[in-house]
Amino acid sequence: MEYYFKPSALRDLKKLPKTIQRRIISKLDFYTSAKNPLKFAKQMRNKELGEYRFRIGD
Repeated sequence: MEYYFKPSALRDLKKLPKTIQRRIISKLDFYTSAKNPLKFAKQMRNKELGEYRFRIGD
């Protein structure tokens, strides 16, 4: 699967250790392949930042 990141998010992702990068991508694959991915999400309190958040590790 191919993902599109904002340039700033991609820069931040590339700064992380390779093991963490793989864990994030693996979890994104899991969420996007789920029948109902929103069951793993929590609604954001500040809607200016987005509507949902997904937790991936610490």
